[in-house]
Order: sequence, then structure tokens, then C-alpha cells
Amino acid sequence: MYSFFADIDKYLFFAVNHGWQNRFFDVIMPIITDVKYWKIPLLAAWLSLMIFGGKKGRITGITLVVSLILIDLFNSYPLKFLFTRIRPCNIQELNAHILVSTSNSYSFPSSHAANVFGLAAILSNKYRRFRFCFFFVAIVVGISRVYVGVHYPFDVLAGAVVGIFCGLGMLKLEKYILRRIEVAQ
Repeated sequence: MYSFFADIDKYLFFAVNHGWQNRFFDVIMPIITDVKYWKIPLLAAWLSLMIFGGKKGRITGITLVVSLILIDLFNSYPLKFLFTRIRPCNIQELNAHILVSTSNSYSFPSSHAANVFGLAAILSNKYRRFRFCFFFVAIVVGISRVYVGVHYPFDVLAGAVVGIFCGLGMLKLEKYILRRIEVAQ
């Protein structure tokens, strides 16, 4: 059974990593996938949320930061070391089309996907009108991880599931804390 899913994962990896190759994606996907290009815009958006978002924005901003820390810690340490899956870019026989610097860390589940889908789950719950945009961005980031050669599609899918469940869990924790604060006042 494992072999069946591994074969599907490799097939999908090749379909995206090799089959979608073109000059435009070779330029844009490394930018989409690399957080260094997004630090300033994300920080500006977060500061805007904290300054101009009112009480809801400040609570959301705090929840986002705590969630990001917890999701990344949960995904990067116990899960990756539990599954110990080697990244496709580190397997010579796959001949991956690699467009970013590679890592020796484990591949499954994708931390990028977990983080971005966790944030999308929180933001789409708070700002429902934009939920399509939040999840669209998360999906594009997930695809970019496969396109640049550092993750298999099932790594991204598992990361998305982890992120969404953690994001929803953080929303429940946030509600609990806010209720406790309200009762205490």
C-alpha cells in the first residue's frame, strides 16, 4: 500500500517539477516560495492589522504570531523526525529540477505548507470575505514547493492538513482565552 502512494507521489512530483517547467515559472516560483522576499510585505500587513485593525485585528495579529510559532515547532520537530522522509532534491535518481538552495532537513510534512495553510485557516475564519484569497495564496505556495524541487505533493498535502487543524485549534484556544478574560473582568 505504501508503495502505491509513493508511486503516485513521485508521478505527481514529476508532473509538476518537470512537466510544468517554463521560463516564467522558473522565475516566479522561487520568489513565491522564498520567505525572504515576503518578510517586509508580511511585516507591513501584520503591523497594519495591529495598528488599524481595532480589537479584532490585534487579537488576530497575536493569534497569527503564536500560531506560526506553534505550527512551525510542531511540524518541524516531532513530525519530520517521526517520518524522516528525504527531500526529492536530495535523491539523485529523481533528477529534480531544483530552483532554490536545498536543505538536508526532512521533507514530510512541508513546514511551508503547514504555516501558510494554518494562517489561511485563521484569517479566513476572521475575514470570511477574503477566504478564497487566503487559501489561493496557500495553494500557490504549496505548489511552488513542488515546482522548485524541495517537496513531494503529499508533503504539501500533509502540511496543509497539519496547518489547517493547528489553525482551527488555535482559534478554539483563542475563544477559550477570550472567554476566560471576559469572565475575569
